Amino acid sequence: MKKIWIALIPVMLTFVFFACSDKSETFTVEPFEATVEAESGDAVMTGKLRYASPSAVSLTIIKPENIKNLTFATQDGSDYIVIGSMRSASVPSSTFPTEKNVFENLFKAMQALQNGLTAKKGGTEKINCDYAYGKCMITVNTDTNRIECIDAGRFKYKFHYE
Repeated sequence: MKKIWIALIPVMLTFVFFACSDKSETFTVEPFEATVEAESGDAVMTGKLRYASPSAVSLTIIKPENIKNLTFATQDGSDYIVIGSMRSASVPSSTFPTEKNVFENLFKAMQALQNGLTAKKGGTEKINCDYAYGKCMITVNTDTNRIECIDAGRFKYKFHYE
């Protein structure tokens, strides 16, 4: 009987090892475009987000109509605004008030993706992250490798892909 148990122990340990193995992987975001709804209380703003990298992001406003086609962008640490085809000079991020701006808050939350995030394979995963203004929660779909939602500060951003 003792020989049987000695023979079975490695087999049982192998099963335990595979059953307990972590099915997580590093989630990295490839460049994408998406329509983003930004909500803060009853206020909703819709924009077209273009993500090239964590340090190169732009958001062009679609709604509300009074600021339609206004683009906010960040690239390599400098923020700028585009009105129609006119681009303003780059201004440092410190020019904008902290998380009060819907676009600046989104850009800082997107920078949390810089080092990749660890998420479980197979479906939707909510990941808590640190970002410039505190903590945010990024909901990702690891099957499609896309961001579904970012909950950061006073704002909630819902992503819609074509």
